[in-house]
Amino acid sequence: MTHHSLETLLIDSSVAVRSAMMQTLVLPELRNLSTNCYGFPIDLSCCGVIAQQNNFPELRVIAISGDVPVRWSNTNPVPSLRAHMPFLGPAIQNLANLRVLTFRHINFEGGRWLPDLGNSCPHLRWLLFIKCTGYTIASIRSLVETRILRDGINPLEILSIEPHSTEAWESRLQEGDADWFRECLTLMYEDDCWYI
Repeated sequence: MTHHSLETLLIDSSVAVRSAMMQTLVLPELRNLSTNCYGFPIDLSCCGVIAQQNNFPELRVIAISGDVPVRWSNTNPVPSLRAHMPFLGPAIQNLANLRVLTFRHINFEGGRWLPDLGNSCPHLRWLLFIKCTGYTIASIRSLVETRILRDGINPLEILSIEPHSTEAWESRLQEGDADWFRECLTLMYEDDCWYI
């Protein structure tokens, strides 16, 4: 389905249904997948379509969900989503107008699949990691620093990381990192989350 002027789309359904629907749409003016700033998540299966066809060039807000198991969830992880990880970076690079990007339950496998956000999405202002694994604070710090130093790329206004309960110490904020982030941005602790 194609619609040339639709800017906001609210699909109130499961992530799987929403993702299946998104793969069939061409919405060149779409800016938001919901009416709130965080967006309803789509899963990694949509990344191939976004990477190859770029059906959403004006998209401003996106939340991408993976298959990291969550202890409170009644559903099992979807291992087939792992096959879509190679499309994550190219999909994000095609979304040049993004302002808010949320990753939920994604395993970045030691940073292997972490998109190069220091050199893409020039308008990105908010970056959120919710219950993700396989990244390091050093890699996050590097992308924040790159965005600060690069001409033509906006620095982040908000960085939020809510670590997965099983994630290694490399993904947790250490004292030296907190000092560095405080020099560049505003840092607030709230439960097991931190926001910059």
